Amino acid sequence: MTCVSPLRSPGRIRSQQVLSEARTQLQRTLPTVPSNGWPPSDRAVLDEIGISNVIGQTLLDRIEEPLAQDQMTPRIALEEIDPIRERLDEGVRHLASLVRSLEFFGIGRETSSLE
Repeated sequence: MTCVSPLRSPGRIRSQQVLSEARTQLQRTLPTVPSNGWPPSDRAVLDEIGISNVIGQTLLDRIEEPLAQDQMTPRIALEEIDPIRERLDEGVRHLASLVRSLEFFGIGRETSSLE
């Protein structure tokens, strides 16, 4: 179950509990990911490829912002968070495709001769 799934059925107490647990897990994990400590040059690369706002502390801040608003209903929070999730999913798909392409061409692995 994703973090936004409980927002799709806000009347269910279990859904609210799952949302709370997912938020807690994100709040524990995202501030400690290695990318938060990357040097500005590496962060610039993330900016250039358009994914700096969907990793680490920045991602957590983007998720927390709509959820923290006092008058935020679960439905409105979902509308705010869904584009973040979609961009993250899109980035993951493209990065996975890039990794497969690099592996196909043998880029990034040690080789003693051309295969």
